[in-house]
Amino acid sequence: MLIKSKGLSRGILSIALFTSATLAFAKDEPAKAEPAASPEVSADTVVATVNGVDITMEDLGEFLNYQRSASPGKQPDPSNIMNEVISREIIEQEAIKLGVDKRADFVKVLDFQRSNLLVNTLIEEQAAKADISDEAVKKEYDSQLEGVDFTEYKARHILTKTEDEAKAVIKQLKDGGDFAAIAKEKSTGPSGPNGGDLGWFQAASMVPEFAAALKGMKKGDSSQSAVKTQFGWHVIKLEDSRKKEAPSLEESKDKVKTFLANKAVQDYLKGLRETAKVDIKQSENVAPGQASPH
Repeated sequence: MLIKSKGLSRGILSIALFTSATLAFAKDEPAKAEPAASPEVSADTVVATVNGVDITMEDLGEFLNYQRSASPGKQPDPSNIMNEVISREIIEQEAIKLGVDKRADFVKVLDFQRSNLLVNTLIEEQAAKADISDEAVKKEYDSQLEGVDFTEYKARHILTKTEDEAKAVIKQLKDGGDFAAIAKEKSTGPSGPNGGDLGWFQAASMVPEFAAALKGMKKGDSSQSAVKTQFGWHVIKLEDSRKKEAPSLEESKDKVKTFLANKAVQDYLKGLRETAKVDIKQSENVAPGQASPH
């Protein structure tokens, strides 16, 4: 049978699970096979044969599950499953007869898929072992809330290329100049045409120097000195601030569970790396097809 012989009925998961920020923490239970005509029909009931190879009810169910996982949201037609499975079996037998399974390129792809499946199966198993109890989730939730500043700021800024230009802007403001008008005229940043308006944001979303300057300002204040960042020199005006309410435990529960599962996998991987004997022959930064630097 095509699906069983390749062992790929659940599909191939991405090897990028190693670093994914979103990681399933438990496997979904596989859907049961649709066909169930009578109490006498079981998983090993033979429903057809193709050149002497049996096709069972389990095979039909496996293929139906494969179609569902390959096309989420698209409902396969159970009435057509038998014909599809028979067609795939006929094609597989012909491919083997022609030696496709012995070709070097085919073997290479199959080896990679096998490796991928092994890696992700183990990752899923480790993720499923994570402690995602209510107590563990509450503890992690409280830990992550500690030290988080939920203050949001509404500000404008004028970005210049040099400190002297920024100082000239500050002088204009002290002389009564309108911040938005000066921003439209002199700011080199993308918000310039909009009067330097940055909207509402949290300080953590800005570069550290900008965030630090903002936190030391009061509502209505403008920068008394230019703020240097990697982008240039900023003159900032804090228009308003407000406290944003932290997400509730109930709202955060699924994300925290995902975080705990991902952390369990990362801790497991770290342990494996610490005990593995790794001998890197080339720089880790060398990309495939790229010559090693001399």
